Amino acid sequence: MTTLVSYTEHDLVDHPRRTLRDMSKEQFIELWGSGTLRKSHKLHFDTQEAYLLERVRMEFGAGFEAIQRSRVTYSDIKLVSCAALTELGWHAERMIELRAFDSDEFVCKQFDVEYADGRVRQGAGILVRETSCPWLPKGYMVLSIVTEKHNGVYLDAINPF
Repeated sequence: MTTLVSYTEHDLVDHPRRTLRDMSKEQFIELWGSGTLRKSHKLHFDTQEAYLLERVRMEFGAGFEAIQRSRVTYSDIKLVSCAALTELGWHAERMIELRAFDSDEFVCKQFDVEYADGRVRQGAGILVRETSCPWLPKGYMVLSIVTEKHNGVYLDAINPF
């Protein structure tokens, strides 16, 4: 599960990434939201799902999503020799090495995700285990399925960034 933690003394302070992370929902939508999100928010549509999608992608990468914890089952990855898991390792290591916030912790996991529309995805990817993102709602996980698994075989990996 993704746990919210406090900033550490090693986290960025006066930096655009910290400013972005600390923005309110309204500030983020006004400054960084898509045109559709800005207009829909202005017209009082329920924009929470679209807002979370755009904010998570901006903060962590295009392959990441925020999902309610009750829709995700995860476990350790059983290592098998395949290019997709090797590539997952490269992406995870890059994310860990280049993270802007020491308070963020990333781990690789196997996921089963059941979406509200009935879709199911299985695969291996990156879980944001801990983060100092104050805007992430309680009960949500941030993750990226980097390589989907179909019929017991990992498909080509995607770059989650």
